Amino acid sequence: MSNVERSFQRLKKRPISNDERLIIHELKDTYGIDEDDPIWSIIFAFGYHLELYKKIPGQINAQRQKTVEETQRQAEEIARATAEGVSKAQMSQIDKKINRAIKKASTGLSAGERVFYSILSSVAFMSCGAVIMLLVILYNPDVLPSIIELMRGAGK
Repeated sequence: MSNVERSFQRLKKRPISNDERLIIHELKDTYGIDEDDPIWSIIFAFGYHLELYKKIPGQINAQRQKTVEETQRQAEEIARATAEGVSKAQMSQIDKKINRAIKKASTGLSAGERVFYSILSSVAFMSCGAVIMLLVILYNPDVLPSIIELMRGAGK
């Protein structure tokens, strides 16, 4: 086993695969890189980070799915509570639960991912408001003129 292969194994903390060994030898032969050339450290570091970045979309998707499911559950809870005539204190409690779920879901994420989830949570919260309004109108169509008047007043 060459020094390059040993360095690769130390970085990966596992035995080198045949495919990885072939890639190393192909790089070595194609570009004439010596065993002790410091460029191997850079190549291995880039390879390591490339593997990490390949995992990010899957992690974002999994986290997004969790957030969507939690937000959907919370939206259903808000809709049920609204339809039953929930108080402002109860709505505040539900809002805190949503924020807690979003914070919990975004723990350990990079700054870019946190920005993404912050935007997603804002959109989800606005969507919850739209769903609540729709449910209120569906359960009590008489409030529609009042809602329209309120919205007109908010635009002034």
